This record gives sequence, C-alpha cells and structure tokens, in this order.
Amino acid sequence: MDWMKHLHCGLRTRRMCCTVTSRFVKQRICTLKCVDLSMAPQQLSYTTPGLCVLHTKAICRGRGVTQALCYGNRSATEQALGKHANVIVDCDWALRHPSYPRDKRCKILQRRAASYYALGRIKRALKNMSEAQADIDQQKVSGAKLSEEMCSIEKQLKSSVNVATAALQRKRAKRQRNKQSLQTRALQELPNNENIANASEAVSMHFDNIQVNKYLDSDISENSDSISSKVMSASNRGRYLVAKREIHPGEAVIEEDAYSAVLKREEELDRCHHCFMQVPLMPCPRCAYARFCSDKCLTDAAWYHDHECGHSFFRSMPTLVLVAVRILFRRQTERIQQRLALDPKLETLGLNNNRQWKGQYDSVYSLLPHYLDHSSKDLAANVWHAVVCTQSLHRMFETLGNIDGDNKQQLARRLFHHLCQLPTNVYGMFEVVSSNKTARVSSQSQKRISEVVYPTCSLLNHSCQPNTLLNYSGRKLTIRASARIPVSSEITNCYGPDTTTSTQDRQRTLRNTYFFLCKCVACSQNVLKHHKAAQPRCILSPECEGTLQEVPGQTYLQCWHCNCTVEKTEPSAKSILQQHLLARCLYFDGTDLLEHQRDEPESINSPLALLLHCLAIRRELLAPTDIWLGSTEQQVAVAHCHFGEYQYAAPYMLNAIMIAEHHYGFHSTPVARSYKMLCTIYFNGKMLQEGRDAIAKTTALYKVVAPNKVKLFMKLARMDALMSAALNNTLDPHFEWPNLMN
Repeated sequence: MDWMKHLHCGLRTRRMCCTVTSRFVKQRICTLKCVDLSMAPQQLSYTTPGLCVLHTKAICRGRGVTQALCYGNRSATEQALGKHANVIVDCDWALRHPSYPRDKRCKILQRRAASYYALGRIKRALKNMSEAQADIDQQKVSGAKLSEEMCSIEKQLKSSVNVATAALQRKRAKRQRNKQSLQTRALQELPNNENIANASEAVSMHFDNIQVNKYLDSDISENSDSISSKVMSASNRGRYLVAKREIHPGEAVIEEDAYSAVLKREEELDRCHHCFMQVPLMPCPRCAYARFCSDKCLTDAAWYHDHECGHSFFRSMPTLVLVAVRILFRRQTERIQQRLALDPKLETLGLNNNRQWKGQYDSVYSLLPHYLDHSSKDLAANVWHAVVCTQSLHRMFETLGNIDGDNKQQLARRLFHHLCQLPTNVYGMFEVVSSNKTARVSSQSQKRISEVVYPTCSLLNHSCQPNTLLNYSGRKLTIRASARIPVSSEITNCYGPDTTTSTQDRQRTLRNTYFFLCKCVACSQNVLKHHKAAQPRCILSPECEGTLQEVPGQTYLQCWHCNCTVEKTEPSAKSILQQHLLARCLYFDGTDLLEHQRDEPESINSPLALLLHCLAIRRELLAPTDIWLGSTEQQVAVAHCHFGEYQYAAPYMLNAIMIAEHHYGFHSTPVARSYKMLCTIYFNGKMLQEGRDAIAKTTALYKVVAPNKVKLFMKLARMDALMSAALNNTLDPHFEWPNLMN
C-alpha cells in the first residue's frame, strides 16, 4: 500500500510532473539532441539493442528541436529494423513538428516513401517522392549549394520513381483482374444482437430459474425471445449464453471493446497506455508520464486520462484499484447523458427497462462480488483501499460525487463493490514471448500485460473443455467458436484450469479462485486428456486406451480407464517405471542442451541423440495420442532444425501436429503455432509444394484463431511468393535463399 503515502504529500502540479527527470535520461537527451543518427551511421549502429527505448525516453522528456530530431532518429532506427509501419508514424510526427529543420525534410520524406513502398502502398510512396524532389528543387531555386548527401538523395529519387511507377501499373492491372474475387473476400461485420450488446445474433441469454424467480416476473420467458428461464443440467448457474442456432468453428460470438483497462506497470515504457500496442509512442502534451501511439488514442483516453493527468497518486495505485477507479470514471461519462431510472429488479441483473443487456455500468455492477467467499484479509484490504481512494478522489475532484449523485459513503461502497468483483471477473491480456529471439531454437512463454473488464464476455460460464477461444486486438476482445456449437448448447469459456491437470487439481483451483465447484462434462466424467507428467499406457489389457497413474499413498498403479491395478513391485511394472524415468531424464536433458545450443549432431551426448532415444522409449510406453509423445516429436523436429536437417524434421513435426489436433482441435492456438513452425521447416528445407500447401492451411487457420496477425500474414505471403517463384524457375540465379528462424 505504498501508494497511500501520497495522501499527505498534497496535490502534484502538472508542471512538477513534466520537469522531474532522472539524471540518466537527461544525459541521453544531451547525447541525442544534437546528433542526427541518419547522418552518421558509422558512429552508432541502428540495430543497437535498446536504442528505440532511448529515443522514446528522449521524446517524452525533450522539447522543441530536441524532440523533433528524436522523432526522425527513431524513424531511422525503426527502418533499419524493418518496422516500416512504425517508420511512417514517426516520420509523420517529425514532419508535423514545427521545430523540425527545413533542410532535413527531404530525408524524412524519402524514408517515409521507402517504407510506404515496402508495405505495398505505392501511390503514397510516389507522392512522398514528389514532395522530396520538390524540397530539393526549392533549395536549388533559393541558390543554396546542395550537399553530397542531398545530391545522393536526388539521384536515388529519380531511380525510385521509375521503379515505383512500373510497380503501380502492375498493381492496377492485377487489381482489375481480381476485382470480383476481392469483393467476395470482404470481411463481414458481426451480426447485431438487439438484446445483448456486442454479441452475435446467434446468441441468447438464459437464466437459472432460481435467479429468475427471485428477480424477474413470471412472464419474462413468454415475452422475450432472447431471455428465458430454461433450466439446464446444473443449478445456480446464474446468467449464461446459449446458441440460438448452430454456430460453426471460427464464427465470431462476441466482439467487445474494453469497459475499463489498465496496462501493467512493467509494460508502460514501450506500449501505448490506451490500446496496449508496441508501436512508436508520443507523450501526453500535459504530462511526461502517459504515452500514446496516435492522436486518436489520446482522444479516446480522455474520459479517464483527463482526471489522471498530472497526478502521481494514480501512478502508484495497485492495478486492480486503478481498474475500479476507471470504472467510476466511465460511469461518470455515461451519467452525463440523460438516462431513465431503471427497474431495480432488472437493474440487479444488468438489464435496462426493455430487458436488454447493453454492456454499460449497470451491467458491470451486476457482476457477482462474492462478498461471503473472500477471505477476511482480502475484505479488509478492499475496505481500506475504497476508503482511502474515496478521500483522495473527493479531495482532487470536488465535482465527481455531484455528477454521479453519490456522497462519500456511496462512492466508497461502489469502489468496495468493484474491488470485490474484479478478482473473479477481470480478464488478463497475455502475449507470447520468446526467451531468445536471435536463437534458432527458443522457448516461449506467456506474459500478462494488462487487466481488462469486458461485461458481455463475463457472462460466459467456465468449462474445462470450452467451445470458444479468445483473440485480442488492442483493447478489443473477439471470442470465436473453436468447435461446432449445436442449437440450445451453452457457450463456454475456460477460466484457466483445463484438462491438462487432474479433475481434483482443477476443481481445487476453481474453488479457491472463482468460488464455485465445477460440474462441467469433463469434471463429471473425470476427463484427463494429458497429465503434467507423461503416463505409461495400460499393459493389463491390450484394448484399453487408458494410462497407468500412481495413486497417492498406495503401492500400486491404477488405470483410469479400466480401473485395473498392478503392484509397483511386479517386474513388469518396475521395468515400466524405470523406462519411464529414463525417458523423462533424456527429454529434459535434451531440451536443455538444445535451448543453450551446445554440442554437435555427431556427438553421442548431443540433444538430437538424447531426444531420439527418449522418443523411441515413449513410442513404446505411451499411447499414440499422448500429449507428451507429441511434445517429444516436436522437440526432435526442433533438434533437426537446429542442425539444419529440415528434410528429417518435417515428418516429426507432422506427427506432433496430429497429436495436438487430437487434444486441442484443429481451430486452436497450439495447432496454429505448430503449423506456423511446419511452414518454416518446409521453407528452410526448400520443400516447395509441401510448403505452399502448409502455408495455405496456416493462413486459413490463423484467420480464425488470430485474424489480427497482420505481420504474420505478410510473412506467409512473402514465403508463398518465393516458393511459387522457385517452382516456376523465375528466381534470379544469384538469389540467396533466406533462412528463417523458428
């Protein structure tokens, strides 16, 4: 609770927030403000690690010509890194800055033109080239002598204009030929649902009959097509979403923008504070703390940043407390508009007087707070945060309570209510990160970057085998069907624990975190698709599909499928356990050597030799669809890639994909990542036809799983174009085939 120390320090003025700067950043500004990196590439490499971060710090702290030059310098660094979209943004800000030197405009225009051309936007590239040429001509007319650099730029512009003009003509001809097909590929918007905001027309809201009898009139199910009191298999289900018609895999079910969101503190330096994208940032004009990627994000964030701007109190708040405060700021924005008084019974369920779920503040307030389920320690902390935060808010904004119509006590109650809600209703936005991006083999993990509230998405109940998947694009969350959802079937989401853990473990986690006992199909049937450790298959019955598992406190192994047992002391069981332990040691030793890139392929202790030995044991011990067998197949493929043996890696990767499809289904993120790796293997191994087929399948899969991966689609398109050219023998004989990292 360190943030509470700011209560006795008084209000921080905006002028103080803008002038407080660390000595390190001041030194960097002094270093960068008089150096134009594009003028002296020999002195500092554009690809120096952390250079973009230094430019961002200098932009946020600098003013005048210093800030203008840093925008231009950062665009040069981004261009060297191949981030052409970021280059365009930085060049726009540099040219728009009133302090940018006039004699350097042609360089920025040429740089922006090159980025437009690299992104295929040839018209804009030609326009920037003509503007750059006009600047050079103006310098000639004024009588100023052109430097060697300006002469070089002029020469490059003349050749670039010819190339761009020819490319534009080819693009127009191709667009004319494909005009009809482009129209059919146009993306369709999510069909509107009049009764549930941000949901598809194929979705309806149902209530458990206990909730309906308590809050609603008896005629609600007769008069409303979207809301009914139909009772399904479980009781006390509350609100839940059901398919009104059959929903196909990949179909969008919900598309919702964040109601309230806060970026994690450790991510604030290099991400937009509103849309969370990693792009070039500009500081807020009134404070040096908040950073945004565009004027649009700055405008969209005004409903909460106008209150927070210049107040260090908000920066030191815990993340969930700030999420709750922004919910009240959002409520204030809604309350300014004229609204009708709501029926208390309907308001309890988050519905308006027309019995519609609008995803507004009343919908957020209706989410369950679980007062009686929280520990006394958590409740006391929530009360303390609510009281202290209310005192500070009323001290800062005297009109806040008047606009909301709440006094201090009512405002504190609302804050306490939201603080109790958030642990069970907040969504965590994750990003997949690689441990070593420069290595040929790298491990991946998930990193939580923000805490977000989505009212409509919170209506989805949990299932350990969900029929939906999540896709984030900035602040927007799209939930798509991962499997066929029949009519009248419930639409479910996974809150975290799934069938990768035992039924007892996931029920314990859900009970401790979300305060309910899971009764989904997977828990009712005791489904365990794959365990956190590999399990040998049953040897007692040749037709059994189960695996042998150790029973805590017992001296025998038991098959979860046929319930047969075998003592650990029997020779067959002892041999299985020894082989199983050996395979596990080989697997972890091999993956460790592989990640650190040690040893040669011919060495007996090389990662490839260890993993092949492990794979031979597991193929004999484990079931053909065991997830750990699939993981071993994938690691063997990675090991072959590490030593450049792509022809041998492809069959193992195909086996791993087959096992992943069995466990996760085709339309799933793990399968999509495996197909992306298969494309890289085919491309590096120059297996052209197989690679083109895999790229087509991967592109179609990612359009369902993650349609916002624009960079990935561009990469796959370039790979497909190169492989197509190689098949047709139209590549330059001196062309050097690139080698992509996994």
